Amino acid sequence: MDGKGFSKRELIVVESIREDFSVGGYFMAVQLPKVARKFLDTKPSDNSKFSEDTKNLMKKRRNLKPPSTEREKIEAAELNKTLQKKQREDLRNRTTKIIEDVIKQGRGFKTAKRNFGQGKLQFTGVLEEDGSLTTNCDGIAKRAREYYQKLYS
Repeated sequence: MDGKGFSKRELIVVESIREDFSVGGYFMAVQLPKVARKFLDTKPSDNSKFSEDTKNLMKKRRNLKPPSTEREKIEAAELNKTLQKKQREDLRNRTTKIIEDVIKQGRGFKTAKRNFGQGKLQFTGVLEEDGSLTTNCDGIAKRAREYYQKLYS
């Protein structure tokens, strides 16, 4: 099996299925993950950075054949320019929307930076054993201490 079209997790599952069910191997190792994927696929979240128009342009560029004539080279260059402009515009719109949301919620600039994914990566919250979310530094440290004490005791 070459692994095309499978995620790393699916390949691990396929390999374990192969080892456990080597007799009925083909169905279990190849067909079952394909069938399962149809039922387990979830719709992608709507948190995409790019609009549908931009995604269509990206798809069009991906499907382009290498240009052979001057006209095709010019068309490819124009498509690239248009796509870069649309990507820049979409990213600016997304950033503006995040800033507006943060302002409406009355939160600070640090929250906006965290939402952008900029700056230093940090834990912004940890789930307690009861499922509640702790977001303050002392609570996160306390929860980490409890977790590691329980893990290594």
